[in-house]
Amino acid sequence: MDDDNRIRVRLESEMQPVRYEDRMDLNSEIDVGVDTHMKGLGVAGLVAIAVGVLCVLIGSVLFTLGYPQDWYASIASDRWGASRALIERVVLFLGGGIVLLFFGTSAFFYGRTVLGSGHLDQFTTKEVEVEA
Repeated sequence: MDDDNRIRVRLESEMQPVRYEDRMDLNSEIDVGVDTHMKGLGVAGLVAIAVGVLCVLIGSVLFTLGYPQDWYASIASDRWGASRALIERVVLFLGGGIVLLFFGTSAFFYGRTVLGSGHLDQFTTKEVEVEA
């Protein structure tokens, strides 16, 4: 076997462990401000989510109103054309709504910018008491 393809690992001893006497608790307060900015893509994502929810709702209502009478019409039936049209509308609304929900969610998170800023006040140290 060729030794050039092997991974070489070098083991080193651990650093000195921290003694319990050296542990401290830093008491401090951090003021953090978070600000959100929406770009045009984020707003378009929100609109797409709203339209997607509306499409899924319409498709669900159409399915509920037409099932099972118009859903299982046979070819010999005179209601076959209306049945096919109902199925096509339900599939169109539900499929389009799901696609809009996926697009809207990704566009919303891609078009949103979250900015954070913080300020660290003066901190004090407090020794942690360890029970023996």
